[in-house]
Amino acid sequence: MALLEKIIQNKKKEHTDAKANFSLSYVRKILSVFRAGLPQKTDDLRESLSERELEVLFLTAAGLPNREIAEKLFISINTVKTHLKNINSKLNVNNRNKAIARAKEMASYNP
Repeated sequence: MALLEKIIQNKKKEHTDAKANFSLSYVRKILSVFRAGLPQKTDDLRESLSERELEVLFLTAAGLPNREIAEKLFISINTVKTHLKNINSKLNVNNRNKAIARAKEMASYNP
């Protein structure tokens, strides 16, 4: 993908679309297919979730049940559930396991 972007930049500078052995519009189409296959960039976990939501997510990933998360963070179980609901919504998932997996994807996704 980076190479295709570089080709487009270089050819724009040189204004050599007609002289090139390929069409820049074709390169752009290929690039769009690559981009469509990538997960939506949600910036960064730290930008997507609040500090408290990150703490809840981290403890969830550590395998703690809601009750223990509530005790560790000095909040109610209902507050933990609310944070988990907000995390799921922000990460576009429907359960804690998918939230953990999505967070790992986002943490490793670095275009």
